Amino acid sequence: MHDEAVSHYLAGDYIQALLVLPADTHHSNSHFLRGKCRFQLKAYREAYEEFSEAVRLSHIRHDVYHRFASQQHVWRGEKLFDEGHIDLAIADFTKALDLYDGNKDAMKARAVAYYAKGNIRLAQADEMAIA
Repeated sequence: MHDEAVSHYLAGDYIQALLVLPADTHHSNSHFLRGKCRFQLKAYREAYEEFSEAVRLSHIRHDVYHRFASQQHVWRGEKLFDEGHIDLAIADFTKALDLYDGNKDAMKARAVAYYAKGNIRLAQADEMAIA
């Protein structure tokens, strides 16, 4: 449906684009496209509402994505650590924290990896950040 709606939008057929897009969607891209169509049709209030919903949904999805991706880096880092690839594990734990700085699993795992490397100062800094 979304591809068909985009085709209608690009052809300037904004009403047809709106007709093929479901109104009760939970996808930010659909609300964004609905907003663009409404804007072109000079329905500015409705466009604003669609854009607002697109932003709201994108923030929810964005946060969920980052938390999930963060945890994937932790899991891979733990596997790398178990295999003795400590520097790569630290890189994964650090990436996990870049994606979601509240990931306590990543912080704990990185502290363990820092201890394994003999970097007591960084390990203790991670431990203190958890507390």
